[in-house]
Amino acid sequence: MLKLQVAAIDQPKPNCPKTCGNLNITFPFGTSSDCYLDENFLITCKGTHYNRPQPFLRTGNMEVLNLTLGDGQIKVSSSVAKRCYDATGKPIIYKKPWIELKAYTISPTGNNFTVVGCDTTAYIRGFNDDYTVGCISLCNELESIKKGSCSGIGCCQTSIPDGIKNLTIDLRTSLNYTKVNKFNSCGYAFVSEVGYLNDFSPDDLKDLRNRTRVPMVLDYAIGNLSCTEDLKIEPGYACRSENADCANSTTGQGYFCKCLNGYEGNPYLNGEDGCKEINECDALKPCKGKCKDLVADYYCYCPEGQRKLLKLREKFFLKNGGSLLLEKLSAQKGCTTRATIFTEEDLKKATNNFSEATIIGKGGFGTVHKGVLSDNRIVAIKKSKVTESSQTEQFINEVIVLSQINHRHVVNLLGCCLETEVPLLVYEFIPNGTLHTHIHDEYLSPIFTWDMRLKVATEAADALAYLHSAASVPVIHRDVKSANILLDKYCNEKVADFGASRFIPIDETEVTTLVQGTFGYLDPEYFHSSQLTDKSDVYSFGVVLAELLTGQEAVSFNKSEKERNLAMYFVSSVNDDKLLEILDHRVVVGEGNAEQVAEVGLLAKRCLNVKGDERPTMKEVARELERLKVVQQHPWTKNDLKYPEEIEYLLNHNVSSAAYDSMNDQIIVHLNDTR
Repeated sequence: MLKLQVAAIDQPKPNCPKTCGNLNITFPFGTSSDCYLDENFLITCKGTHYNRPQPFLRTGNMEVLNLTLGDGQIKVSSSVAKRCYDATGKPIIYKKPWIELKAYTISPTGNNFTVVGCDTTAYIRGFNDDYTVGCISLCNELESIKKGSCSGIGCCQTSIPDGIKNLTIDLRTSLNYTKVNKFNSCGYAFVSEVGYLNDFSPDDLKDLRNRTRVPMVLDYAIGNLSCTEDLKIEPGYACRSENADCANSTTGQGYFCKCLNGYEGNPYLNGEDGCKEINECDALKPCKGKCKDLVADYYCYCPEGQRKLLKLREKFFLKNGGSLLLEKLSAQKGCTTRATIFTEEDLKKATNNFSEATIIGKGGFGTVHKGVLSDNRIVAIKKSKVTESSQTEQFINEVIVLSQINHRHVVNLLGCCLETEVPLLVYEFIPNGTLHTHIHDEYLSPIFTWDMRLKVATEAADALAYLHSAASVPVIHRDVKSANILLDKYCNEKVADFGASRFIPIDETEVTTLVQGTFGYLDPEYFHSSQLTDKSDVYSFGVVLAELLTGQEAVSFNKSEKERNLAMYFVSSVNDDKLLEILDHRVVVGEGNAEQVAEVGLLAKRCLNVKGDERPTMKEVARELERLKVVQQHPWTKNDLKYPEEIEYLLNHNVSSAAYDSMNDQIIVHLNDTR
């Protein structure tokens, strides 16, 4: 016979406390035996040394931060492990927390294990050594730490196993922080909710010293029977609301309750206190016209005054290729990246009705507005000039192909809006301006170092090489220039503005097309022949390299005729062995980079060859720049740090399986119990 699961009460008594401190308490949780479902859901409300009431889980010291119904999870406060040393390598702080749970499980999907420090290895272990998960975090200098990254340099993160109810956190160090003590003297480790420390920065190496608690997610369940098993033994079944549903726990035992779609409230309570129907019209505002609320649903309809507007939008949608786009999208089976079709209303809301204040760019192409979508994504919305109807199919093809380009150094095309007279293109927003601004602005250029210039050049070449040879359909950008190379907040490069781009048919190497481009960057061979090839982008990129080296504009009518066209002047200067004379004075040439500067100059000259056949490919350019840019993926190797404790630990245990993930610098070890 199945055991009764809900032994305490099925409904709380009237006047049960609804809050404790800042926490809202809802059944099945409660503060006393006649307010909670059973003792596993006890919330102890007690004063602290600040004399403010705070909620704790059951009778322990784990503070409850948030209770949500419908997902079987609660958020609690968890401890941070710390290990600190003075400048001589003497330990001064060591905190080794442990967690023991009975009725709850540490959520494997809601948490990560995070380690912070520059000489730090940490493990979480089960009390019986039935599992071990570790992470290594190292760095030699503060400058090597990438803001927002937790991939092993100053910060390491990994997932945790399923079913954990207890753990200890063990911190280790190889050199007691003696090599990095000037900027980091402590190591930290903790289990916390996914997303915590996503904005990791070098400041956290110090700030975490004063942080004692972090948020952690726990999974809970009713009893240890499944939904169907417990349903057979009324009145034990806990999902009391007639509009509630039951979900089996992901931990393997028990279940939790949730309201049906279209309802909200408490699935554990019956009657008026349970799950009640949502008025979707009021809550979701789903309709462009009028909305009629139905039972667990809604219906949109249009008042007479809006029909003309809708017909006009439909006309523009069809004229701009909407049917063709829908057809192509439906054919994209298995594609992970798809173009989104935005409505005009979506983009009006995002830009405050295309307010002048949201304009971030103007030019011959039209205007670009900065906008914020309903899901809080910041985007750039490009309002192009009127397109010819004969170009509709080509425009739609560009939207489809560019939306599938997924390269870290190419601006993502998110989708388009076809309900307006001219199509609107929606791109990810890149906040740090253009390469042109960083080269030529009097305030930014002095801090735009050679290392930064070489990094941006390498990333741009990598993106163009991808477009030419690795994209599903090869793409010629056709308007490569410093103003179309954007920088994000970490000065990572993004190639942008594909308005003039053309796709190369698989069986062709060149395309005859109306000459387009920007004066000063335009391939002279293309200008005279109208034959577009990938080498046209190579020439334009050569002008960008010349800009980076000289700090001069591509075309300057204020200069002498000899110096007016940068490409011609640059090639002439290199041929006369006068590169150093025309270098930007802000490019400091020293023992460490003189060879780099010279070789980039020669590479730029090759790109600027008048004959396209004699220019390198973008793939060759990217490979050469990558060779010149010394990238140390793991800067700690300079100090040849070793971890004898970790090696000894692995050798002295019966290891059933061990794996090293070089992408995340994580060690994951599963141990057999040999006792």
